[in-house]
Amino acid sequence: MNNNDFLMCTFEKNNYMKFSVILLLIFLSLVSSCETDVKPIDNVVEDTVVIVKPIDSLNFLSTAIQGNTQNAKLWFDRANYFMRQGSISDALIDMTSAVRLDSVNAIYRVKLADLQVSSLKLEGALDNYEYVLSIDSANANAYVGMGRVFALLNNPGMATGYLNKAYQINPHLSEAYFLEGLIYRADYDETKREESIKRALSSFQTATEQKPDFYAAYIEMGVINHRMGNDIALDYYNTAIDIAPKSIEAWYNKGMYFQDKKMYSEARTCYKTISDIDSLNSNALYNQGYIKMLFEKDLDSAIYFFNYVTQLDTNHFNAYNNLGLSLERKGEIEKAKNAYRKAIDINPDFKLAKKNLNFISK
Repeated sequence: MNNNDFLMCTFEKNNYMKFSVILLLIFLSLVSSCETDVKPIDNVVEDTVVIVKPIDSLNFLSTAIQGNTQNAKLWFDRANYFMRQGSISDALIDMTSAVRLDSVNAIYRVKLADLQVSSLKLEGALDNYEYVLSIDSANANAYVGMGRVFALLNNPGMATGYLNKAYQINPHLSEAYFLEGLIYRADYDETKREESIKRALSSFQTATEQKPDFYAAYIEMGVINHRMGNDIALDYYNTAIDIAPKSIEAWYNKGMYFQDKKMYSEARTCYKTISDIDSLNSNALYNQGYIKMLFEKDLDSAIYFFNYVTQLDTNHFNAYNNLGLSLERKGEIEKAKNAYRKAIDINPDFKLAKKNLNFISK
């Protein structure tokens, strides 16, 4: 077989090269913690000691709401609890109740609008941000929120205008700089204007200066520099990993950096780390199989990884194709044919698998 014609060269790059257009929302409020004041107990019989059990925050808040349904702060606190758990729909319901009970509270309104943006309820979000600005024209968070909405509406001019108003009130808003970076990066993706990518990098850098542990900004700077072939990308990925040691995204991007640099042992170490964090991550397993097959010529290991991927994701046609290639190279032609057929069954337009099957069927 002609390797240049038939070798499957599909990297799972989309996870780090695909620039997401979804604008990250930063939720700043935390539910007030409940602490119990427990004094030391001296000279008591052991069985008289009272054990203070941890408080179930959700149960505590829900019980409190049942006893006082007109308390807006309780609804607000439970909404924040749901936000921390990632239950946006539940948070939206409770934050709506908080605003209904205290409609002039700017903090509640901004939080409700943030949740509406995350749920793509943009019209409602605009109404709430505008209301806040009508009663508090110096509310920087509302201006940032307006910037978010117009960025999602693909109106970068309006978006940056609102962000500039936020900077005038508070020049240290890390999330505003980050959002501005996303806007410039999106413009570069569309227009390829070099000035836009420079501004994107500058905005992300400023975001990290305001907030040194701004994980997402380091990832963005890593991705941009990776794409441009700049070795500093590795430093940004490493910083992101220092901030979030179990981030699959950061480890995967770092692995792809090494893979692009043909540093395959280092790349496999990154993918192995992902597997240690999440043994069911098919992308990391797929790339380990790819390296084993193509560069380390370890076909048995490659077959193991590709088989594992197809068990986790039965529609992974690239894995079936590479499984076929590995089996073909081992001389297991009938098994290779079956793998190619499976890839074609999943994706009838998969020309590469068809070409591979036709070649060994002659």
